[in-house]
Amino acid sequence: MNVQEVAGSATQNSYTKRSSYVDKEQFLKILVAQLKYQNPLQPLKPEEFLGQLSQLTQVEQLQNIYSSVESMKEILNHSSSLNFSSLLGKKVGTESQFMTKGDELYITPSEDYDTVTVVLQDLSTGERRETIIQKGQPLVYKYEGENPVFVSVFGTKGRKTIICQTEVYRVVSRIDVDSEGKIKVVFEDGQSIYVENVKKVKQ
Repeated sequence: MNVQEVAGSATQNSYTKRSSYVDKEQFLKILVAQLKYQNPLQPLKPEEFLGQLSQLTQVEQLQNIYSSVESMKEILNHSSSLNFSSLLGKKVGTESQFMTKGDELYITPSEDYDTVTVVLQDLSTGERRETIIQKGQPLVYKYEGENPVFVSVFGTKGRKTIICQTEVYRVVSRIDVDSEGKIKVVFEDGQSIYVENVKKVKQ
């Protein structure tokens, strides 16, 4: 086997699987074997020998770079998780239609209204209940139930139905990191969003 072929293979695969590495010790063994069993009528030229050693250095450097990158990745992931841990217990704005205890619903009717109705459907029992907000009252609803609920909202003006935009501020229960190293905020019911999608934060 040609040492150059081994070095080329190690170089190409250095960023795929660590198990495919030809480490320095293995490389030297192959090089010694090549020198030991070379054709005496066509011995390895000095410049070729130096070329093989140069490839050994390149392979070792690639291994060191890969190890450094992996270490930096772990450090950055851990550091980012610590930075975002300040979100724990706070409310972040989402477009979710689910609420758990402590979450707040902010309502914006598309036009004038008389009342706004908040409809909650318990995800555990299927029970449905309504809360009516009269005009002049704050258009904020805080959920204090124990079970997660699905929420929908509509307004009325006389017999006319008014469309309402909603924004749910959910309480962050923990910070998580997925398999790709991306950080997520996780809510009480297990749902989550990536931190880059967090636009607003309340105490």
